[in-house]
Amino acid sequence: MNTFIHNKTGKKYRVLCEVINCTNGDNDEQLMILYMNSEGKVFVREKEEFMNKFTSQEEYIPVKSISGVTYKSSDYSIEDYYDDD
Repeated sequence: MNTFIHNKTGKKYRVLCEVINCTNGDNDEQLMILYMNSEGKVFVREKEEFMNKFTSQEEYIPVKSISGVTYKSSDYSIEDYYDDD
């Protein structure tokens, strides 16, 4: 799962999956993002709107150096930087 930060509040959210809006009408088959806050509350938002209002946590993870070896963010888990505070 990907972690995103809300641009306005700075709160972290986990993207659960991408879903398709199957409501009959103009929004039929619109792509939506299903995401969850740290309390387990689940939300849904139009994908385009979500991408405008949230930024991937990946962009905020620094490069990690251990014993002179540098690891890119893809080499370790996002949970290493997920604050429960």
